[in-house]
Amino acid sequence: MQPVGTADEKAMLARCSGVPALLILMVLILIGTAWRLGLGEFKGEEGRRAIAAREMISSGDGIVPTVWGAPYLNKPPGYPWAVAASSFVTGEVNPLAVRIPAYLSLVGLAVVMFFLGRRWGGPEGGLLTSFLLVSSIEMQKKAMIGETDLMLTLGIAVYALGMLDREWKVRHLFLACGGLLIAGFAKGPAALPFVAGLILCRFLRDGYSLRGLVFSVGPPLFMGASLGLWYLLVQNRLAEIDVLSYWQSETLRNRKGTAAFFSSRHMLEFVLGSVLGMIPAVLVLLEPKRWLSSWREKHWSKAAILASLGVPSLIFFFWPDTQPRYLLPLMPILCFWAGTYLVSCKEGLGIRIFSFLLRSLLCLGAVGVFYEVWWGTYEAVLTLSAAWGITVWSLATLGIALIPENRCRVLSAGALSRILLLLFSVSVIQLVWIVPIRTAETPAGDFAGWVEEQVPESETVWVAVEDHWNELATIQRSLKGRSLAPADGAGGWILEEVPDNRSQAAWRLKNKWVSLKPWTQEGSK
Repeated sequence: MQPVGTADEKAMLARCSGVPALLILMVLILIGTAWRLGLGEFKGEEGRRAIAAREMISSGDGIVPTVWGAPYLNKPPGYPWAVAASSFVTGEVNPLAVRIPAYLSLVGLAVVMFFLGRRWGGPEGGLLTSFLLVSSIEMQKKAMIGETDLMLTLGIAVYALGMLDREWKVRHLFLACGGLLIAGFAKGPAALPFVAGLILCRFLRDGYSLRGLVFSVGPPLFMGASLGLWYLLVQNRLAEIDVLSYWQSETLRNRKGTAAFFSSRHMLEFVLGSVLGMIPAVLVLLEPKRWLSSWREKHWSKAAILASLGVPSLIFFFWPDTQPRYLLPLMPILCFWAGTYLVSCKEGLGIRIFSFLLRSLLCLGAVGVFYEVWWGTYEAVLTLSAAWGITVWSLATLGIALIPENRCRVLSAGALSRILLLLFSVSVIQLVWIVPIRTAETPAGDFAGWVEEQVPESETVWVAVEDHWNELATIQRSLKGRSLAPADGAGGWILEEVPDNRSQAAWRLKNKWVSLKPWTQEGSK
């Protein structure tokens, strides 16, 4: 009889047993997210991204982003560039074109996390690291919103891939520089706290060396030089604007003089939102001693690991008007520490307790879902097939929550396997049914249709409305800011706020009425 294998080989086979299942589940999540990309109107900050990309294409100016013809310098032009590029695939700057860069950032993150996790946990560690990131409900939601957060996160992940290796090779330097180039042109200085944390982490692990100093300082300097070159080009064109002062006020959130330092409400929201948004990777924080001790064998100190997480967390915790999304680029770093630990160690009591709490919550949630689908809010908007689909899948999720652990293993760790399967089930419900329900209404499209019915294609609409970027970005007409119009009127049409709907040509937006009328030489009254 041939021996089955050594204990190490058996352990490796046990860890790898869930690799095909995890890979299939991760691919299904990515396909499902892509399937829903084009649903719904502009949301969040998508309208501004669309306007900037649309005007960049029409003007041919890729240096100075504009909104309604006025310079828009809140962020570097990385995302408008990406939207303009994706519009050549979609044919126009629409919601799908705005979201493609965010979705591709999620796909890129999945690939980067596999290679990052594989260096320290083998192929199975790489796949688990990648799955922890992709299975996050927060990451899936961010991939379906055309904002800069995921592009910044991708840049930080690529930078970490170059920085956290044991060796100092030229390819690692190129990776680090490329990552920070992406991060810098996505969101500018917001990348620096994460860079500082990873540099300190590397220094605490390896100590000081001249070569290490060059590799650590070189990529941030490269990012700074690239952004500096762009700044010089912008300042040369906009001599009447102090661009540096504008960026400083934007970074510190005090452009209107209302930034809140040490706001207890913002700080509490930051902590709770960050922790909940980083599930399931954040589970390793439930058993910190075992998690940190497991890295000693790989010659990582506790101080190094905590520096990579703690430096950006502390900086953004005390940031003016802080928000949980500021810490999103920490997700790949935490997934790296979590995935390479969980793939090789037995789960502790903390993860098993969380699994029990999650199962209990989903059992209660299933009851709520059944009520909402058949008798509550969604009963009127769901088709019969959709109602039965949600019901059947909710019952399947309930089954995963209730059956014994050894019946739902995709990894050697039973409780963790159940958590990952439950998160996958929630992702399916969200992608297949919830997202279409939430995107069914088209208030922005109705508003755009109202404007387009009155304004000929050849005429300009002068905008004097604060905010409401998403509604305005839906209008397929030439729009410019009222501040750019000649003092004696410019012809065309004026879209402005009015106190009520006494005007026959008025429309109700979310929190204000706006009127649309021809702009004569006397101007708007």
